[in-house]
Amino acid sequence: LGSGALTIQGNSASTSQVVISTTSANAISLSGKRSLRLKYVKLQTTTSGNCIVVDGQSSLDCTNVNFGATAGIHYVSQNQNN
Repeated sequence: LGSGALTIQGNSASTSQVVISTTSANAISLSGKRSLRLKYVKLQTTTSGNCIVVDGQSSLDCTNVNFGATAGIHYVSQNQNN
């Protein structure tokens, strides 16, 4: 991906119109040294999986994210090192 943050931007008028939906997987998963801006989307999972998993030295900036139904946890932050 290179340097800088990746932005995923949905519809600012209605977050439910842009849906990231998975079955048996995490909807958003960051590891290593990644940076993501997530705006105006709906996240949901079925069967298994979390909406967002941030691992390691990654960072996530959320703006108006709609957390729908999830089989797991809405937001997991793990192994954060300074």
